[in-house]
Amino acid sequence: MPEGPTIKLLAEETQLFVGKKVIKASALTNDLDLARFKGQKIKSIKSFGKQLLISFDDFAVRIHLMLFGYYAINDTFPAGKLRLGLHFKEGEINFYAADVRFLEEPITDLYDWRIDVLDSVFDKKLAVKKLKTLDNELICDALLDQSIFAGVGNIIKNEMLFKACVHPLSKAVDIPDEKKRELAREAVIVSIDFLDWKRSGVKKNRFIAHYKKICPRDEVPFKKLKVGRGKRVCYFCELCQVKY
Repeated sequence: MPEGPTIKLLAEETQLFVGKKVIKASALTNDLDLARFKGQKIKSIKSFGKQLLISFDDFAVRIHLMLFGYYAINDTFPAGKLRLGLHFKEGEINFYAADVRFLEEPITDLYDWRIDVLDSVFDKKLAVKKLKTLDNELICDALLDQSIFAGVGNIIKNEMLFKACVHPLSKAVDIPDEKKRELAREAVIVSIDFLDWKRSGVKKNRFIAHYKKICPRDEVPFKKLKVGRGKRVCYFCELCQVKY
């Protein structure tokens, strides 16, 4: 599933369409009122966590790429399952295998930007406060909670836990406050690093835990287990990551 940095980059790459008028909208399914788009000018394109938000005068569209979604700018994938294509006098954006929904209220009323780890107003204290309310939640699940850390996915989660030396099976409520604050800081640091690598076109895996086999601190094999509610893969070191 694309994480926050991927969607942030998508928002940046599609800024050239802001102010442009939609000539035609297309899709392979009939669950969207495509006529609403015709003649509408895009007012803004923003990312929020793992969601792309395209705003028009009287409505907006929320696009989530889910597990296997992808997109094409000024290009197409003829064999792909087109969920929404927006065509302009010059250029087009196409979204495939994505969840697409209309939003009738202003996005400023619908979204709390303080929980987006890549937004300038991300509130680390609020994130820590929310972590303190989770009684029996495992930290590996809590870090994927989009109402606390919007944009954090499995890769960023694994990096956060390793850098903060926290075991993924720790209970969130039992983790010391200083470690909670460290996790909130790492949510931003790891996400920004991830975004910078994507902006520069770096393809090599620069992560220090995710997809790795050996712990760089203790030089022992990482554990690779599916844990938590969603049985997401965790890479962790049993020596240096403390279980609380």
